[in-house]
Amino acid sequence: MFKPRNMLRFMECAMKKKRKVCHGRTVYSIPSLREIWHTACMMLISITWARNEADIIESFVRWNSKIVDKMIVIDNASTDTTPLILQRLVREGLPLDVRRNESIFHNQGPALTELMHALAVHEKPDWILPLDADEFLIGTRGNPRETIETLSKSHVSMIPWRTYVPTAADDPKDKNILRRIIHRRSAEHPQYRKVLIPRAFHHEARIPLGSHTLLSSGGVAPAQSIDTLALAHFPLRDPLQCRRKIIEGWERHRANPDAKPGENFHWERLYLEMKDGSPTVQRLEEIARNYATTDETAVDLVEDAVPLCEDKSSTPSVSRHT
Repeated sequence: MFKPRNMLRFMECAMKKKRKVCHGRTVYSIPSLREIWHTACMMLISITWARNEADIIESFVRWNSKIVDKMIVIDNASTDTTPLILQRLVREGLPLDVRRNESIFHNQGPALTELMHALAVHEKPDWILPLDADEFLIGTRGNPRETIETLSKSHVSMIPWRTYVPTAADDPKDKNILRRIIHRRSAEHPQYRKVLIPRAFHHEARIPLGSHTLLSSGGVAPAQSIDTLALAHFPLRDPLQCRRKIIEGWERHRANPDAKPGENFHWERLYLEMKDGSPTVQRLEEIARNYATTDETAVDLVEDAVPLCEDKSSTPSVSRHT
C-alpha cells in the first residue's frame, strides 16, 4: 500500500482542498475520507534515460524528487561520474531507483516504453512523467503536485519547454546550473512539449524518441496542452558539455538501425562544427538560442531564474512569466 512520503505535506494538501474565503476570513471544512485517501494515494513516478550528465544530474534529482514520489533513472553506460553521483544520492535516502543499460545506441524510446509497461503491472502509478536529465518540473501558478492532482486522467497532458540559454555574463565558477544560467528564451518556436501520462495509457502506449508525444494502438494518444506546468530545460550548459553532447549523441543515434530520417536533426547539423572543437562562449549562446528549432530567427532572452529551494522539504513553484 502506498503511504504519503511527507505527512505534513499530505495534511496540508488535504486541508487546502477544503479552504474557502468567506467575508474576508479563511474557513476550513473537514475533508472527507475519500478526499484524504485520494491525496494520500496519488502516485507520480518520473522515468529518465541519461548518459554522461555529471554536471547536472544531482540538481536534477534533488529538484524533481521534491515533487514526484519516485524517480527511476536508466544510466546508459555513462563514462563520467554520473553513476557515482546517482549512487550517492540513493545512499542519502532520496526516492531514487538507478538502473544500468549498456546499449551502444541512443535507445531512449524503447527503454522508457518497456519501463512504463513494467510499472503499469508492478507499481500502478497514477501518472508517469518521462524527464530528461536537463529538465526541471515547475508550476507556473502554484505547487506543481497540486496542479497535477487537478488534471484530467482521460488524456495525456502536454507540458511546455522553457529553454534556458547560457550567456557570457554567467559565472563559470558557479557549478549550480540553476543559479548560474538564469536567462531563457522569450518565446519558443516551435513550442515543444513533453508528455505527462495518466494510468489509462500505461499498459499499451508507446513513448517515442524525445517523449514529445504518446503513441497508442489507434495512432497518437489524445492529448491536451497545459500551461499550469512547465519544464525548465537546460540542454546546453558550457562549451565542453555542448561539444560532448552533440558528438556522442549524434554518433550513438546514427549507429541505431531503427533511427529515422530527421530525428535529432539539431545534433546532425552541429556535428561537423563540434568535431572541429568546442565552441566559444559567444558561439555557445548563439547555438543555445536556436537549439532544436527549425527557425534561425534571432530570439530575445528574458531573465527568469528558477528559484532555488534551500529547504529540501519544500516543493518548488514559480510565478507565471509571459
